Amino acid sequence: RLSSLALGVSRDGEFTPKLVFGSDQSAVAYFEVYGPAPRPESVTARLEIASTPDGRALTTAIPRVVPRGGERWMVIGAIPIAALAPGDYVVRAIVNLDGRPVGRVTRTLRKSPAGA
Repeated sequence: RLSSLALGVSRDGEFTPKLVFGSDQSAVAYFEVYGPAPRPESVTARLEIASTPDGRALTTAIPRVVPRGGERWMVIGAIPIAALAPGDYVVRAIVNLDGRPVGRVTRTLRKSPAGA
């Protein structure tokens, strides 16, 4: 199971939710994974930004997957957005177990004109 995907920025080392991005260099994606895994390191993830839900990835990033005890993991990572033109984009997080995709969660990222 996957929680919802939250987007934001890192301020003083803390995750701060954000709805609209302007001149930000990156967006931070955060979500949680719940369920059994044969080994903690068998859970991995990838972040992608695309123009449409099933469109080609415009940029990708590998987030940190942090075991939180039992059957829970925190996934957090930054993905570059500075080069994106203003508009709406889809941020996809793909979760893998032993290298095979087992889940996906998405969220819309809105990029406003620089400085807005």
